[in-house]
Amino acid sequence: MTLLAATNLSKSYAGVRVLDAVDFDVRAGEIHALLGENGAGKSTLIKILAGAVVPDTGDVVLDAGRLPIGDPLAVRRAGLSVVYQEFTLVPELTVAENVFLGRERAGTFLHVLPFLHRAEMNRAAQAVLDELGIHVAATTIVRGLSVAHQQMVEIARALVSDAKLLVLDEPSATLSHTEVDRLFAVLRRLRDRGLGIIYISHRLEEIFALADRVTVLRDGRTVASVPAAGLDRAVLIRWMVGRDVSEEFPARHQSPGAVVLEARGLAAPPRFSDVSLTVREGEIVGLAGLVGAGRTSTALALAGALPAKGDVRVNGRPAHFTSPADAIAHGVVYVTEDRKAQGLFPLMGVDANITVTYLSMFARAGVLSLAREHTAAAAAAREYDVRAATLTQPVATLSGGNQQKVLLARYMLKRPTLVVLDEPTRGVDVGARAEIYGLMNRLTAEGLAIVMISSDLPEVLGMSDRVIVMREGRTTGELTRAEATPERVMALAMAG
Repeated sequence: MTLLAATNLSKSYAGVRVLDAVDFDVRAGEIHALLGENGAGKSTLIKILAGAVVPDTGDVVLDAGRLPIGDPLAVRRAGLSVVYQEFTLVPELTVAENVFLGRERAGTFLHVLPFLHRAEMNRAAQAVLDELGIHVAATTIVRGLSVAHQQMVEIARALVSDAKLLVLDEPSATLSHTEVDRLFAVLRRLRDRGLGIIYISHRLEEIFALADRVTVLRDGRTVASVPAAGLDRAVLIRWMVGRDVSEEFPARHQSPGAVVLEARGLAAPPRFSDVSLTVREGEIVGLAGLVGAGRTSTALALAGALPAKGDVRVNGRPAHFTSPADAIAHGVVYVTEDRKAQGLFPLMGVDANITVTYLSMFARAGVLSLAREHTAAAAAAREYDVRAATLTQPVATLSGGNQQKVLLARYMLKRPTLVVLDEPTRGVDVGARAEIYGLMNRLTAEGLAIVMISSDLPEVLGMSDRVIVMREGRTTGELTRAEATPERVMALAMAG
């Protein structure tokens, strides 16, 4: 049975068509994957369904009733709920208070004084949490929950409102493999109950593991809408990017040179306690492990952002960085996993975001040369293929892939010796991923050493020359490219 039917949806901004006569439907008891590169029109389509954007043309029907256009509250009451990639929870409220936020169960004392039925809300929220298999008390403050549990609270909020259709936008972006498995189990149970689910993700392995049907958008148009069973991965990628990307991970032919970084017994309790690794010129060393293993903390310590003890040598010389600026001065840079909150200045232009770390390069006698700064930013944007209308365009308006390339361009402005890439393709579409992998290969061919942290195991295996595995703050093993398999990496990640 068709639960949702959207027909002839079109939308333009400033004369640019971002959706062009799109038809889209979801059946009851179906997980429908919506795919496409950044800028393909997925977000606009979802915003129209959610009532946040009014289309130029088209109509949406949910459960045989016309969905209110441009009225998010009415859409939610009609049974469509969206769980966005950026959570909308209030950290200082309890789980139950967040679940019922905006639809609190209230009464009046003596028909005068309003009050909340907290006990009733706690019971109702707990019932939904238990049904989802989430072992969290409804009275828990949200700030103390893991990202995975916060994700489940968002889903619980949708179910309490009697959602018929659930939209999930990149729900696994910050989850471990184990947490993703739990999320998938919950989604399958919801599907079996008859809910319709729209699932958006750049991780194709998730689509093949979860989806019943797949719709691909490209340049605002529907390219294909087909059953997921039997779908060829290469064909799917070609539909998404409009060209043949036959090798998702490009071949690597570099011959590692001299040791650039050597760390022995690196420790920063309680985050990590015993980490040892070496990295050579022209080499990509993958740092693998489950969430909480201490990988990012290790990276922050190597980059001078976290005090740590141990023996660290860069190009054979002892190195004890006291700050990120100290590390950068010695040729070690860190590209954060959270580019929006910790890497970019969202309201500043592309040019300013590229040059901000090395402004002293463009100053004489304390006076900044805007012309020299602009020239350097333009050259870096060309070299790293940053696609923007102008260099002064706010970096927040770029796609995830172009934002990531801005960060790479920034730290390559003054060529470092070692770069630590933390989740380099998080929130990046398949076409931009291929471009970033190509940049990594080019940089290592020029002698740069790279440490790559990734929660995407295929990415670790596909791009690393060696894989170092961590568990509970310790390195548990090292595998060559030939030795590294999913089974061996996971065995070391769960050792003991």
